[in-house]
Amino acid sequence: MNAKLHRATTTRLALPEALKVLGDRPAVGLFYAPGWCGFGLVDERGNVSGSEAEKPLPLRTIYEARVFRADAELRWWNDPVGGEHRAALLSEDGLTPPGWEPDGKPLAVLETICRRYLLWGQRAEPRTDLRAGWTRLTTARIGALDVPRTGGDHFRILAREYLATFADGNVAVAEERLLEIEPYTYNPAEEDS
Repeated sequence: MNAKLHRATTTRLALPEALKVLGDRPAVGLFYAPGWCGFGLVDERGNVSGSEAEKPLPLRTIYEARVFRADAELRWWNDPVGGEHRAALLSEDGLTPPGWEPDGKPLAVLETICRRYLLWGQRAEPRTDLRAGWTRLTTARIGALDVPRTGGDHFRILAREYLATFADGNVAVAEERLLEIEPYTYNPAEEDS
């Protein structure tokens, strides 16, 4: 495999400005705030919408975000130690927005591995308070999680792991990039094998 994973970074970029770097197509965001974690949809202008029209996402409280689509992932975090925002953009295509710096040489990838992470819960009864295109997953242990997809009772996050050779000669996962959320048909018999 001759693939390479490129990484560009920047600092001091607030979340609304960082979200604009993926500008040409919509993306899904996984946002973390104190006492809250959830998904949002990021449009071509960098605007974020949540599952409920009357309940906007609390962007000002977010301390970390992973915003992804098939060709790139934006990672943003508010560094409490350094007191500044940091952002990284990962892609196989070498996307480097103006003002961002390439983070060293691209990662030489030996192989990629497809990973799928099952989201907790299953589809609840259809809700009239959710925006079109969203599904609410529920489970007794965790509560509710709104997912910006439809078409299934269960969903999972599709990710790609990148294997590379390290300085000591060992091969290991050097990076992982989130790609999309996909519907999933849960079959307990398959999970046990």
